[in-house]
Amino acid sequence: MKVFKFGGASIKNAQAIKNVASILKSHSNDQLLVVISAMGKTTNALEGIVSLAFERKDFSNELEDIRSYHYLALANLLLNELIKKSIDEVIENIAIEATKDGEYDQIYDQVVSQGEVLSTILLSHFLQSEGLSIEWVDARKFISTDQTHREGKVNWEKTKVAFQ
Repeated sequence: MKVFKFGGASIKNAQAIKNVASILKSHSNDQLLVVISAMGKTTNALEGIVSLAFERKDFSNELEDIRSYHYLALANLLLNELIKKSIDEVIENIAIEATKDGEYDQIYDQVVSQGEVLSTILLSHFLQSEGLSIEWVDARKFISTDQTHREGKVNWEKTKVAFQ
């Protein structure tokens, strides 16, 4: 198995996502595990939303900027408009998580991790549209960590069991 990790700059826009697809196509005969970061500056934007939420300030414009950024990539990749529903669900989840009561680090983890969810939705749909046989897997269902927010340590025993 080959493991590929693509950072935010590697998937910052539609052209970058097409480049990732080209790389993955060149390895289509191999079994691959692909790990994706959030697109471009999405993590920074989500961090800003967490800060605004904790200051009890409006972050709706910032949230709409994230939505628009992902919609633009979706349009430039010529993906089906139905994918907008998935993006909208993640955006709604961000708004909910950002306004929950809790410790800053816990809220931070819940909000900022949604950037990877957004990017993997787009990339997985694009790869499928390009004819690659892929399976989107939510890593949160397999990797267990302790409750040390922002610095969680992997619970290897639980993680191993989840992968079996």
